[in-house]
Amino acid sequence: MTLSVAARLKTGFGCIMLVLAVIAGLGIFNMSRIESNLNSIVSINNKESSAATEMLKSKFRQAYLIRDMALMSDQAEMKATLARINEARKNYGGVRIFV
Repeated sequence: MTLSVAARLKTGFGCIMLVLAVIAGLGIFNMSRIESNLNSIVSINNKESSAATEMLKSKFRQAYLIRDMALMSDQAEMKATLARINEARKNYGGVRIFV
């Protein structure tokens, strides 16, 4: 069976278009998979990073307050600072439970 040049060109073009459609479909499928992975990274890792940052801030605040308390001589100021230190510790614990 002999095909004319036009029929062979149409068949070749059809095959190339079919391969192109398959490649495009695979690309779209993989893009949706990448998007779902990215969403899980954003929804989980950002929360963990945010919680870790809050924990670090709380520890720095505790360190600053302890330093300030060491420099104080007034008992009333020391008690107020100790209350703020305990509050910072509670904030640290609350963040830790979140993670």
